[in-house]
Amino acid sequence: MDTITEVKVGDIFHCSWGYDMTINDYYQVVGLTPSGKSVRVRKLNKELVKSGEYFSGREMPIKDDFATDNILTKRLGTDYAGRPDIKITSYSWATLWDGESNYFNHMD
Repeated sequence: MDTITEVKVGDIFHCSWGYDMTINDYYQVVGLTPSGKSVRVRKLNKELVKSGEYFSGREMPIKDDFATDNILTKRLGTDYAGRPDIKITSYSWATLWDGESNYFNHMD
């Protein structure tokens, strides 16, 4: 089965980005286009799971707790490992979230 067709409403994509910092953004699929080639996503709020030293730790998304009313339509693709992904900005991509907490570091 094509990995892109496995994406469904409610799935979460994870985007890790930053130059000196590691920042996580999460996006929940709220709809699919009729062709199934694109998803409609909304950015999620996140929660601290474990606090670390120097403005670091681990965090996770809060499902159905949207950070904004904005809905983005993004074309589905696949990353180097064959996992579904979406291009968020010119410098960042989000892959289907694995359900595990993610490391962050906000110290610049």
